[in-house]
Amino acid sequence: MAFTDNKKPMLVSMVTETEIKSALAYIANSIYGGADALGFGLGFLKKEYRNEENLDRIFSACAGKPAYLYSYPEVESSAFSHEECAEYLLFAAKCASKYGNVICDIMCDMFGKVPGGFSDDEAVVKKQMELADKIHALGCEVLYSVHHADFLGEKEIIRQAREQVRRGADVIKIVTKANTKEELISNIDIITKIKEEIDAPLLYLSSGKYSYTVRQVGIAFGVDICLCVEHYNELTNKVQPSLASSKAIRDNLIIVK
Repeated sequence: MAFTDNKKPMLVSMVTETEIKSALAYIANSIYGGADALGFGLGFLKKEYRNEENLDRIFSACAGKPAYLYSYPEVESSAFSHEECAEYLLFAAKCASKYGNVICDIMCDMFGKVPGGFSDDEAVVKKQMELADKIHALGCEVLYSVHHADFLGEKEIIRQAREQVRRGADVIKIVTKANTKEELISNIDIITKIKEEIDAPLLYLSSGKYSYTVRQVGIAFGVDICLCVEHYNELTNKVQPSLASSKAIRDNLIIVK
């Protein structure tokens, strides 16, 4: 199973552990709980564990399930430059690809952070596309992501989605805001518009008051990938719905394509 050919919305259990043992336990619980894939916040893992032997232990534990990798400058990688994050991402992707399909996340302002998270600077975009080429050369898929702190309208979101594909995205990832019922409805409309106009798998998320609604029912309107957590602890993203609830919704929802 790859991230671009899943027959039904894919449930990705996000692993944000700092220790090897806890990561392995989290992976085992996620697989038992019905996760279709595992997601890894590479910046959470302690630096002393970032070698091939330890990464092999982690990715081999996924039992052949696909791996979604992102390397942001956060937690244990908070002092990393974007170039260092990219180097770590490529190293992890090379390890993970030995055990199953892999998709790698490139932030749309990687190599040139800007307010709003989406850079159109030509030099920045060139570096992003070069990284995408390296990821593809490893046999992995590419996901571009943009994380907006505020709500954006349909026209700009669709422009950014198209641009992600132009830069080499196999999967589109959009994160925006849903603080009001009007923004919630607009987000659902935007999801349907993207799916009508762009032929690429979509991961669409939101933060804010109605974030859970967008994250859990977006799959009914065309979202292809759902990020969730097997259980909550001090490291997990509390905005992400639980694996158990996401699976119950996905498995009992009549999805009209």
